[in-house]
Amino acid sequence: MIDRHAIINQRVKESEKDIAEIARILKLERRTIYNWLNDPALPKDKIALLGYAIGYDFSKDFDDLKGYHFNFDNKQYLVGEPLPVYGSTSKEDIAELKKEINTLTQKVRTLSKGATNHTQWQKAMDSKIAILQDTLNRVIKGLN
Repeated sequence: MIDRHAIINQRVKESEKDIAEIARILKLERRTIYNWLNDPALPKDKIALLGYAIGYDFSKDFDDLKGYHFNFDNKQYLVGEPLPVYGSTSKEDIAELKKEINTLTQKVRTLSKGATNHTQWQKAMDSKIAILQDTLNRVIKGLN
């Protein structure tokens, strides 16, 4: 028998999104996310929401989620379909995400100039930039 609890926690860990970011995306408290991750019998709708927040299709791990629909933000989604994290796919949102990516990229470049011991900080910033780029790609994918 598969250990759903362990798989869910592993996928969340692999996503490199922290609990605060997952909670923000789902419009929940961090404590709620911690409670979900500690629940060995987490219901399908909550598994689907976690997948939405981390950009992972849990139907790859759990057959009972194939074809499963869940509700978020007054909309219904199918597990595994591309979803915009910011809840909208307007051109303004895409422009805002691009601007945010460019701003972070410029900050990394500016702050790293002349710095001598910044490897760990730069890796963290690069990770945040990668998350923003991934989000932008998911939003654009949702438009097509």
